[in-house]
Amino acid sequence: MAQDDAEAITERALTRVLGYVDPVAHALATKAAARDETTIAAALKNVLGPEAARAVQEAVQNRQGPSDDEDSSSDDEQVDAPAWASERDLDEAVAAFDAWVQPDESERRRADDLFDRITQTIKEVDPFARVELRGSRASGCALFDADVDVVVEVMLTLEAVAEALSEAEWSRGAELIRARVPIVTGKDASTNLAFDVATTQDAARQAAHAYGGDLNDASFSQDRPPHFASTVRLCKVVLRQTGLGGAYGGGLGSFALCALVFDILRRASHGTPGGAALGALRGLGSVHTYARPVHLGAAVVDVNLDDPAAVAAAFARAADAPTLGAMLDVPGLARTRRRFRRRGDDRAAAAPSPESRGVKRPRL
Repeated sequence: MAQDDAEAITERALTRVLGYVDPVAHALATKAAARDETTIAAALKNVLGPEAARAVQEAVQNRQGPSDDEDSSSDDEQVDAPAWASERDLDEAVAAFDAWVQPDESERRRADDLFDRITQTIKEVDPFARVELRGSRASGCALFDADVDVVVEVMLTLEAVAEALSEAEWSRGAELIRARVPIVTGKDASTNLAFDVATTQDAARQAAHAYGGDLNDASFSQDRPPHFASTVRLCKVVLRQTGLGGAYGGGLGSFALCALVFDILRRASHGTPGGAALGALRGLGSVHTYARPVHLGAAVVDVNLDDPAAVAAAFARAADAPTLGAMLDVPGLARTRRRFRRRGDDRAAAAPSPESRGVKRPRL
């Protein structure tokens, strides 16, 4: 949701649950809501406790304020659960879920367009800059609302990159975040799609580092085990719901997750999507999985997490769930999916095409 909407909605939700607005909880909830409402509880659990955190998330998702009468708008009416949520056959459920949760053609085009805009903006400042797509969109394992992750090799500082992106007409809220690995974050004003930009120097220090071979996110888009992409996408949603994803903040990022799932699936072949998903969840549910480097060909990937036990516990709980519907926050996911598709369509319809802006789109 938009930043202004997130501030107002989370304020009302906190008032409903707590009776007052805690400034720290409000800041955390607003940031989480602006990116993905299903991560609000994870963002608040250390501040409010798990029970209150879940209540705030539910109030935000249902657009509830201090009064029970203050309900959701037409955009937030009760959403029917997708078919995969009630499917008891795990193979059928995972296959249907994967088709539902990955970007459709129009969403992929919007991501391509955003990458074009970022590249053009940076090259206007440094024509010799090398701009590369990274993350789940490079690996072919993106969720429908995945950020466009970019790494840029420039002589400029990241501060200069942030300034250029913040001044671009198409961007909104671009700012430099001095996290474990500094990045520039922002959104495309026309589609509300988020982006992250890091320099190659900083990206090399993220929570998963490969050395000894030419390995990056795009390497996982080819020659991979069966059902690799669907398994990674499911694991991403599990991480998202617990707030334990994101390499730049010390969690399990896209690159590390791809490396771990690749290693697990190649060690034990699974002929069905459900079997691959369950095998990966069980493997990732062991804390020992994160204690050793992953060897992929000539490359070695070190995975360094702030809290490997918490990550393992999240995956172990998911593996024990009786159905996919019980594993995931179905109402939250369904609302997020519908809003993203609807608002993306509305904003894209009003936005000029890349060709009208003189942008030439590379094939991603």
